[in-house]
Amino acid sequence: MPEFHVHWVTVLIGTAAYFVLGAVWYGALSKPWLKAIGLEKEDVQRDGAKWIYGPQLLATFVLVVLSSYVLHDALRIDDVASGILGGLLLGVIASLASSGDFLFEQRRRNLSLFLINSGYRVVALTVLGIVVGLFGS
Repeated sequence: MPEFHVHWVTVLIGTAAYFVLGAVWYGALSKPWLKAIGLEKEDVQRDGAKWIYGPQLLATFVLVVLSSYVLHDALRIDDVASGILGGLLLGVIASLASSGDFLFEQRRRNLSLFLINSGYRVVALTVLGIVVGLFGS
């Protein structure tokens, strides 16, 4: 079994990129996203959603550590082109894995929410693939 090692520069850049992309993605798509989850912007602000950012940053960090290992050590990503392909592959896998959630929760969710969330996963993991391709794991 390959040795598990972490390239901290890649993890820090990857975590920052993944987290910032999420802010940009959901900021740009805030109206359809809020409509899809049945909330108004005021609801999110009033309910104190700020506490979510700490746990989400930690989850993103762990996701980046594990994904960078898969990309670099298992898939042998060592350049940008293979990073794009590897990240895209992981993004599609993650989206397909969550498709069951969408199908079983369809009474409460709609297709636009699935597409917004899955699109983010695909793009974010592709960006992570690029980071791994540039900096290693």
